[in-house]
Amino acid sequence: MEMNFEKIKQSDIKDKYFARTEKWDWLSNEMIHVMDSKSPRMITFDPWPQQIYLDAEGKMTVEEYIMDFATKYPENQIPFELPDTILEQLDKLINVEKIVEISDKPILLANYIRYPQTEEGIIELEGNWSGSYTYNIPEEYKTEKTQKVNF
Repeated sequence: MEMNFEKIKQSDIKDKYFARTEKWDWLSNEMIHVMDSKSPRMITFDPWPQQIYLDAEGKMTVEEYIMDFATKYPENQIPFELPDTILEQLDKLINVEKIVEISDKPILLANYIRYPQTEEGIIELEGNWSGSYTYNIPEEYKTEKTQKVNF
């Protein structure tokens, strides 16, 4: 089965470079999380968007990336829907999560975005922690106790 090259040719972003825009770190030796600087949240991923986020280094165009990714499969075993999947996930990272940007030129990542905040798989949680969290609930359900919870 051959890859769907038509989908790549029709893409508005095929000639654009793409790069991650947020700090990230390891949750485990297989999973990352992204710290969203625009809202108080931490983003975790399924395998596909995580791989694309990690590969979003600003060095390749979207088309180059899809073609390069296809080389990871044995000849004649490249999934037909590979371009659709990558384009769909990339669209979510750019337009929904807003943690990947596109550009007409290659993008040089700052070191604090290029590298994880800690070494792969090592998370330091020892020590005293304090903080608070809030719930995103409708105003009519909010009380003094649900607006902010300290721990």
